[in-house]
Amino acid sequence: MDGHQLAEELTAHDAFAAHVDAELGIDPNAVTNPRHAHIFPAIAFTVGSIQSCPSGGARWAAAVARIVTGAALATAVTYGIGQPVELPASE
Repeated sequence: MDGHQLAEELTAHDAFAAHVDAELGIDPNAVTNPRHAHIFPAIAFTVGSIQSCPSGGARWAAAVARIVTGAALATAVTYGIGQPVELPASE
């Protein structure tokens, strides 16, 4: 089998997935969805802000609001940057 025939067979079904797998070793179907990736950081920021309030002497409601707002803004910016470069779903 020559290189041209091998390339045609590898890319016949899903050329994008074949190239990403061969070049980068990434399975496009195993990549984390950016819509789901924000859940655990949001929980971590909320729990962390509640735990660090007593040690800093801050009111917990203000600290939680400040930290969760900052985390939501960071998540929105990250999502906005990642959305245009999100990998297309394989067929």
